[in-house]
Amino acid sequence: HMQPYLIEGTDSALRQQVGLLSMLRPTMRLSRTEARKAFPLKDSSCGVCKDIGAGKTGVSKHLVAQLQLMHGHVILVIGLHLKAYPTDSCSCHKREAQALVVRSLVRQALKAGHH
Repeated sequence: HMQPYLIEGTDSALRQQVGLLSMLRPTMRLSRTEARKAFPLKDSSCGVCKDIGAGKTGVSKHLVAQLQLMHGHVILVIGLHLKAYPTDSCSCHKREAQALVVRSLVRQALKAGHH
């Protein structure tokens, strides 16, 4: 049957968390990254944001779970919630940087053979 798993995030605005319901027990403790990426990206398609300028951001609401489907077959599951309002140029810039953080997690998983 399904089991709930939770790791506390860093969402300070709404204090929301990201959880996992799974019939498979994670093989390692749930984790998250505190990595941050700079925005706006040089090749951004978000348009001009006059409110925030440049900065760094991370993914406040996410989890990383390693699950073993069968012996020798491990996958990494990344559950996440990117910044809201993707059509707002300021939010869009932050979402692009958040996507870079997640891309790094995916690349690490692929390099480790967890796919």
